[in-house]
Amino acid sequence: MRVGLIQAIIPEFIDIWQGDQPLGLGYLSTYVKAHISDVEIYLARNEKELLDGRPELVGVSAVTYNFGEAARLARRAKDEFGSFTVLGGTHITALPESLLDSFDVGVLGEGEMTFVELIRALQNNATAVADLRKINGITFRNGEAVEITARRELIHPLDSLPFPDRTLFEASSGLKEGNVSFISSRGCPYDCAFCSSVIHWGRTIRNFSGDYLIREISEVVEKYHPKRVEFVDDLFLNDKERFRKVCEFIVSSGLSDGHLTFHLTGRANNIDEEMCKLMKSINTTQLFIGLESMSDKVLKSLRKRGVSAEINRRAVELLSKYSIPINASFIIGTPGETVDDAYLNCQFVLENLENFSYVDGGILRIFPGTKFWQDAIGKGIITESDMSGIVLDPEDIDGWKFMKSKYPLLTDTMTRGEVMIFQLLFSTFTKLVTSKHELSAKKRAIEKLMSKSIDQLGIRDTWRQLVEKVKKKIQKPTSS
Repeated sequence: MRVGLIQAIIPEFIDIWQGDQPLGLGYLSTYVKAHISDVEIYLARNEKELLDGRPELVGVSAVTYNFGEAARLARRAKDEFGSFTVLGGTHITALPESLLDSFDVGVLGEGEMTFVELIRALQNNATAVADLRKINGITFRNGEAVEITARRELIHPLDSLPFPDRTLFEASSGLKEGNVSFISSRGCPYDCAFCSSVIHWGRTIRNFSGDYLIREISEVVEKYHPKRVEFVDDLFLNDKERFRKVCEFIVSSGLSDGHLTFHLTGRANNIDEEMCKLMKSINTTQLFIGLESMSDKVLKSLRKRGVSAEINRRAVELLSKYSIPINASFIIGTPGETVDDAYLNCQFVLENLENFSYVDGGILRIFPGTKFWQDAIGKGIITESDMSGIVLDPEDIDGWKFMKSKYPLLTDTMTRGEVMIFQLLFSTFTKLVTSKHELSAKKRAIEKLMSKSIDQLGIRDTWRQLVEKVKKKIQKPTSS
């Protein structure tokens, strides 16, 4: 059987993701190959590659933004080849009733065991309604109705999984450039109001062991000779003993002596002196950290448990002390956030501009299954039958126009114009942080870059009302 896997992305955005390594699909591939011998699996990067492979089964992974594109791809494969089409990912897991007739089945949550059972069912011509009802962890259409089977139990231990099939990614620009992605855990013990991760992976954190990660790193280094290793899950630093074990291996094996660097992801409450020393010992050249806000009130609204503005500040200070570059993200437009709260983020960025390798501020995204999703449904901002602004349309690729009119906002304490100004501010910060100019020149460029864009956004009136307050709240540093 020929199986085509694809990560659904609106075509206009595909170039952005050419370096992406969809590890979930990589785990699917190796798990299937370990349990079924007569199957050929390929990863398509676009519609043409998907259809050129003439798949008998299509597996599409999609988040909510790309749900419409996922349905279009599945329909094309079904119309061209009569392919059996399967949808996986966070969207269908959170909203299993949203399955469209372009899909035969939706896989809910962790997909390895479920996908194997579906392939076997297809091979045995056992895909009638009665057969599908026997497979746990799926949703499927029965005429006009949608049926959902019992939730599948999670995989324990994660070490029982084979390493992801990175041969699928060898055409990606990221792997060609020497960047290899890893994931060290599934699930999350936290309950952030904006995050859908727990909907997909569960609230119990399951870690790959230190020994598993050491074997995986060793295999990747031997096969691909990477320049950079990236751990993309938020909780790699959550288990200090495991992290210490992995770092000790990297140092003792000499990997930290060469050109190999590490990009990690973590939470502010996991950062202490020892963790910084360990990160420094393995040539960590970037830590991504979701600071989200420098207002305790906003962090509470986000349900960012275990984190405070002071913990965020302390984490940045420690990382700066050990010269570990920081890639920080902030959220704009959280319910209850005021203009004054948002200024705290801008002021903090400017005070620490030299410590950031990248900084990003994005408008609050409303994901299915989250607390904020339920709030938005309750306020009538969105409905599950009309997800305009959540599921992207082709015309939504004009980001500023989209945010100005269509992007759903949950806040009632900031106007859309005010939210857009802070989005503009952070867009400016991003350009400045990543530019090669001297620090003092970066700071002087802020107002110039902002002023140039204000008229284009049509928010001049709002800007005039706030500009004096901006100048007062954001004090310009006097030294570079």
